[in-house]
Amino acid sequence: MNEQNNGSGGVILGFLAGVVVGGVIAYVTAPRSGEESREQIRARTSALQDNAEQTAQEALESMKRATKDMNTVTEEFRNQSENALNESKERWAKAADEIKRTAIEAIEETKSAVQEPLK
Repeated sequence: MNEQNNGSGGVILGFLAGVVVGGVIAYVTAPRSGEESREQIRARTSALQDNAEQTAQEALESMKRATKDMNTVTEEFRNQSENALNESKERWAKAADEIKRTAIEAIEETKSAVQEPLK
């Protein structure tokens, strides 16, 4: 009989411990009052709104920097293109002058060669 009392005492003790642990868990996880819930929702909403505004501001600043960088790169490319175009124009003009000079010299030589036997 002694052994049976020890067994049932353990069960009762386990049951009581379960009741205490369950009560603590129920108390900790119990829903808040309506006002507490609304206040918590307001606080979270406000924090989310602040985060969204900060993220939007950071994105705007990032876009401004990217636009400025793109404008700088575009301006540099435009300047390089203009310089290359001007250099090409100068080379073509020099080449045209050289061709013209060579053609005039060839014509003059041909004239001289043709007139020489006629004299």
